[in-house]
Amino acid sequence: MIPKVALVGIGGYANVHYQYLKKLLLVGKVEFAGVVIRPGSMAKCADAVKELEELDIPVFPDDDALLATCGDELDLICLPVGIEAHCPMCCKFLRAGINVLLEKPAAGCVA
Repeated sequence: MIPKVALVGIGGYANVHYQYLKKLLLVGKVEFAGVVIRPGSMAKCADAVKELEELDIPVFPDDDALLATCGDELDLICLPVGIEAHCPMCCKFLRAGINVLLEKPAAGCVA
């Protein structure tokens, strides 16, 4: 079974995740289900968006669109996002039954 993986973000540290996932895709080790790129970030990520299109990797405007389209099929979601989004996004995907790769810490404070 080839795991189906998605990624939230493509800029900054998320690009490191993207480059590794792309390598795994190209050798047939993962199925790359999609990347979330917020509409406001599309212009500054134009080169990456073009490459995603060439690789037939769908781009979603938000995590809800990703979940609605392929959430039932995902094995793993990578969340290289800002610390303020760690807990809510992680919980959202875990509640959907999706394994999460989240950089530490899981939340900004114990509360």
